[in-house]
Amino acid sequence: MQKQIEASEKNLKILVPYKDGVSFDKAFQLAKEKKKIIISNKLADKVLAETDIWKKYNIVFPIWTGTMTAYVEPNRRLGSAVEYEDPDSKLIWTFPVPIGFVGLKNTILAVEYPDYDLIKDGNRIVIRAGENKIIPVENFPKESGWYKRSDITRIPINIKIDLESSEIRYLYRTQKAVGPLARCDRRSIYANGRPSDGLGVLVVNRE
Repeated sequence: MQKQIEASEKNLKILVPYKDGVSFDKAFQLAKEKKKIIISNKLADKVLAETDIWKKYNIVFPIWTGTMTAYVEPNRRLGSAVEYEDPDSKLIWTFPVPIGFVGLKNTILAVEYPDYDLIKDGNRIVIRAGENKIIPVENFPKESGWYKRSDITRIPINIKIDLESSEIRYLYRTQKAVGPLARCDRRSIYANGRPSDGLGVLVVNRE
């Protein structure tokens, strides 16, 4: 893991500082144009929570990650799609749910940049991703709070652990959402942000 962190340190770039923050659809387009990878929540978690690399780059929170997610209300099963209307932009973000995940409940679906595309269709933005690229994170907490982080995505799961544990993270969630995860401090994961919010963007080079 340390080698991965060291490799990411060499490639880590501030594509957009928070003072010039951009909405996620603009961040997505900028990353494509510059041929960069918006860092995943997992890499952000390693860099922010497990090292002091972030100090070297004078990173100012909050920042977008490239981890796109979708979830519905607690105890409700996933249907054929999850939709979220951004109250500021009025854009409807739509995450089609592959048949293999329909019916799951208390599950957040995650897919990492660049394994998805954003397709604009009128006032709708559709997340297009192959089923084999989507990660279902089950046992997603029903409310905001401190929880154990999952291993694969670092998204919190509904397991309470000691507040002093290095694996504990604070989750911010809403009733249902479609959008990228954001990081606003070292140990907090925001799954309730509006894609229209103007945040900073960290990237790494494509290999």
